[in-house]
Amino acid sequence: EILKLAMNVASHKLDGIVCSANDIRDIKAFLPKNFVYVTPGIRLNSEEQDDQKRIMTPEAAIQEGSNVLVVGRPITRSKTPDDVIEEILKRIS
Repeated sequence: EILKLAMNVASHKLDGIVCSANDIRDIKAFLPKNFVYVTPGIRLNSEEQDDQKRIMTPEAAIQEGSNVLVVGRPITRSKTPDDVIEEILKRIS
């Protein structure tokens, strides 16, 4: 299903898709080289799922091919959001 949707997006000359980082490996070969993958569900710790079913750490998402990481609650619910942001940046640098 995700491949069909992504190919439809690409055929309409859009730049990318929002999808789980878990899906990128399966669809990347069928899409333009410069296609953008926006991935929500990014967590610093794989045990902190909240209501997300398909999560991934920042470094694993980048390794899978994510271009844009969507990080919400790990930052907004933290008592030290600046520290969380710094940790994410450190992990993906």
